[in-house]
Amino acid sequence: MADTINPVSVPGGQVMAAGGGPRGKAGQAIVRSVLAGILLLAAGLKAHQLATQPVVGDGLLAGRTALIVELECEILLGVWLMSGVFPKLAWLVTTASFVAFSFITYSKAVRGETSCGCFGVVTVSPWITLIMDILAVTTLVSLRRGFWQSFPSARMRLRLAAACLAAAALGAPAAVAAMSFKAATIDPAGQILGSGKWVLLEPETWTGKKLPLSRYLRMDRAEELTKGKWAVILYRHDCPHCREELGKMRAGLQGSEPPRMAFVELPPYGTGRAAFLPDGKNLFFGKLDDSKSWLIETPAMLSLDGGIVKSSPASAKLAGDSVLAASEAKNEKVEVTASITMRISQQKAFSDLRFAVPNSLQDVAVSIENDTKTEFRVRKAISECVCMKAVNPPAAIGPGQKATFRIRFHAPKDPMRYAKNIALVPADGRDPVLVGIHARVGMPLTPEPAAIDLGTLVAGEERIVPLTIRNEQDKPVRPVYGTSSLAGCVPRVPRASAEPGGKVVIPLLVKATGSPGSKAEGQVQIQTNCQTQPTVGCRISYSVSKEYGISAGTVAAGELAPAGKYNATLRISRAAPGAGDEFVTDVAAAGLDNVAVEGRRIDYGAGWADVHLTLIAGQSPGNLSGDLQINLSGHGQPVVVPITGRVVSGAPVAARDSGRTKP
Repeated sequence: MADTINPVSVPGGQVMAAGGGPRGKAGQAIVRSVLAGILLLAAGLKAHQLATQPVVGDGLLAGRTALIVELECEILLGVWLMSGVFPKLAWLVTTASFVAFSFITYSKAVRGETSCGCFGVVTVSPWITLIMDILAVTTLVSLRRGFWQSFPSARMRLRLAAACLAAAALGAPAAVAAMSFKAATIDPAGQILGSGKWVLLEPETWTGKKLPLSRYLRMDRAEELTKGKWAVILYRHDCPHCREELGKMRAGLQGSEPPRMAFVELPPYGTGRAAFLPDGKNLFFGKLDDSKSWLIETPAMLSLDGGIVKSSPASAKLAGDSVLAASEAKNEKVEVTASITMRISQQKAFSDLRFAVPNSLQDVAVSIENDTKTEFRVRKAISECVCMKAVNPPAAIGPGQKATFRIRFHAPKDPMRYAKNIALVPADGRDPVLVGIHARVGMPLTPEPAAIDLGTLVAGEERIVPLTIRNEQDKPVRPVYGTSSLAGCVPRVPRASAEPGGKVVIPLLVKATGSPGSKAEGQVQIQTNCQTQPTVGCRISYSVSKEYGISAGTVAAGELAPAGKYNATLRISRAAPGAGDEFVTDVAAAGLDNVAVEGRRIDYGAGWADVHLTLIAGQSPGNLSGDLQINLSGHGQPVVVPITGRVVSGAPVAARDSGRTKP
């Protein structure tokens, strides 16, 4: 039912609608300003995103043109609200807009999207945006009468003119910026054109021209490259082919004066100078600026003469072809060992091959779905490393269509952790789609877990932590010995071996040491007889309790006769005890084998508690074992005390006492 507006007389003979008094006008002015600010902020962030990033996605409003129209409407509505002209129509359009926003954000929220997309690159949950939209609609409805106040006609014309100028001043630059995005390329003068993050380098087009990378080199005396003849080599510190080829170069140049060479490292950089690089006074070393991501297969050699790029036969030896035709791939029978399934909008996916035999060949099957509304045309496939080649990659993928191809992976000869990508470079300015392979080349052993955090231990507490080493190669591996940089941690390496595809478990004995509140961490190294992976590491850490300590980390019963008894006493100290505070909340036994626990009793003193208990040996000769779990007030996890001993026929039958040991 329509609302009835009752006129109200005010001083001066004016008539004002109910709800349109000074409070109503002040409220609607605040609401207008807040909503206008939100709309203009959203439009500005959209314009920034469209100016700096490609548009990739699905949905009716996902295209660049539709998004530009959307941001222009937001600018227009924001300026309109700020101006206050045509208030009733402004209220109607604003309310309808936020109702529409509510439906759009709700649909995105129920689909599980992580961002509403309203604020460009700023990620905002659709649920948060939905709450904002509902609040906006509720406020607009409740203050509708305040919105219906008109300015005098003279002021209205002035505000309308100002609003038109403001909308043009904001809308035109935003539209130009939103349409300006282009894929980043580098021209012969070295100018990077376009806004994309990734820059495709095509050295084959530079012959006879000045080196376009000159202005992006971070190298002392880089101007020397414009004088005389130089060889410029682009490499990555973690590229196995770079390591192999440049290592051969280093060996070949030993004992001779090397020619003038400049070695340029691509980001991400390693630490210090790579060990495989040659030495010599005629050698320059530098880096390529890391403000961009450079797409080029490495290593790549450029021959310069007076700063001009010349053709170089050596470049053919350093760089390979990133693409294999299907006919070439059929010449070798290579097993497909893994697969990657991804969507264009993901932009990056990889397959973890885990263990790979050095110098082996493997194929990875790749399936890509084009979940956008436009055709994805592939300009070029670029591999970061010649160890990977794309086998017959697609030239184009239509909207909603899928394409498949393979990646041929030639594992490096040397053991290493491998992680490289093949980039499918689109022809329409989008960022490349990266398809990667991760592998542990020549490294068949994996520790599980790779890092152990024991939480907070009390001083003197002992833990036995199992470290599992899995073997993925086709021959057994035997752990030889273990070392630890963590004080109080001792690896107990068994004589057992990890069979092919099997595992071996190594107990780690950890005794908590250190001052109260301190953090202890270190590395456990297990030496093995595996030639390609002689060591396996594991990080281990814990914190020392500020409040508690224990007299003994293990109840060692020694040798007991069958059904023999052992009386044990553990003293737990407390740094700041309360008066009459019984801080031992529970004592429980767990995992008992060939032993029973009875007669538990707790005595308290000033700042300590003695836990008394009796162990009763089992009837079967052999080891006895188990754990005591002592819960302490304010301590987040139980104190675990292992029980050890052995049942031996003919051992003394009388009960033995451990005595009381103070921490």
